[in-house]
Amino acid sequence: MVALLQHDPGEQVRREAAHVLKRWSSERDLDPTPHLLHALRHDPSGRVRGEAAEGLGWRRRGTTRVEAALAEGLADADPHPRLWCLYAVGQLSLHALRPQVEALVSDPGRAEAWWTVGEETSDVLIWWDTGTWPDRSPPSNED
Repeated sequence: MVALLQHDPGEQVRREAAHVLKRWSSERDLDPTPHLLHALRHDPSGRVRGEAAEGLGWRRRGTTRVEAALAEGLADADPHPRLWCLYAVGQLSLHALRPQVEALVSDPGRAEAWWTVGEETSDVLIWWDTGTWPDRSPPSNED
């Protein structure tokens, strides 16, 4: 999986590798965190960077390196990593990043098949302030 994430020329293959690694449960054999960090910081595809960011949130372990990478990702030009970095920052309760999170509350960027970055920002802030993550469904593609 790591080789596919780091070296496969196909975006979809790299996205799927990141998806598998985020769910990897046996750290005895492999800790996926450094590989997800590398993908978040260096993959040319915003969708792969977003999948890696989501994976860091699923891992539920915030470290200084994870926090720094997610903070950088909040400023990514592509909305996919911004949205999924917000998700991870929220899941990891990285409250030190609240000013950066709040700055995205009116961000209109939309990750395909998801809601806007601003809506995800609102969800994270509600989670932090109330302890309840809002229930939001992806928009319909029937427009």
